Amino acid sequence: MYDYEIGNEPSGGRAAFHGAMDVLTLGAWEIVGTPVEGFTGDKKTVMVSYDTNQKVVSVNSSAPVKKPAEESQPSPTN
Repeated sequence: MYDYEIGNEPSGGRAAFHGAMDVLTLGAWEIVGTPVEGFTGDKKTVMVSYDTNQKVVSVNSSAPVKKPAEESQPSPTN
């Protein structure tokens, strides 16, 4: 099984923006910026099956893993 993340690649521009915001807000930006970075990207899992000769037999991917804030809440019953 292989885990990977899409949409959270390193970015010099994004790092410069966060650094500038830290300076302009005297560090208060960390309260907003850190959680924003933590929820960026979608995690995926791929399962690769091999035969006895180490040749790929199948590749199965899963749906993106939802982060805790994105999970649906159960609806109240009447």
